[in-house]
Amino acid sequence: MGIRNAWVLASVLIGLSAPLVQAETRTFRCVVEQRSNSFYQPGTMKVTIDYRLWKVRVEDELTRKVSNGPAIGQLETWSDRRQTVIWTVKDLPNDGKSVTSYGKATLFQRLTIRPDGSGALTTNVSWNLPRRKPQFRSEVTCTAQK
Repeated sequence: MGIRNAWVLASVLIGLSAPLVQAETRTFRCVVEQRSNSFYQPGTMKVTIDYRLWKVRVEDELTRKVSNGPAIGQLETWSDRRQTVIWTVKDLPNDGKSVTSYGKATLFQRLTIRPDGSGALTTNVSWNLPRRKPQFRSEVTCTAQK
């Protein structure tokens, strides 16, 4: 076998061993069941994942309320057992019941989706106050959109 043929064979073998990407982007509609906190956790979400760039767009009532558009996050974990996405929602009022909220909260959201569509939404709230950082966790059901 000549050197040229060896390079061609090596290129083909490397190409075959590279992981195959199922789709470049995928959109999920997620329903949050029995929310731990209805102010800091949305009822439904539209999550679009770009697997090539590991970027995420999340559209829900919280992001519409605060930023008039989707939150941009990232794909943190992607395996055959789960995919986990994270994003931040900033400048949310501390108290949803009070009109005169004295501060703003930052939400650190983490959504895990399993292959069967089940998953969890975890929300960490930061109020810029010492020792006052609650965490809320709710089960979700996500359906892949076509």
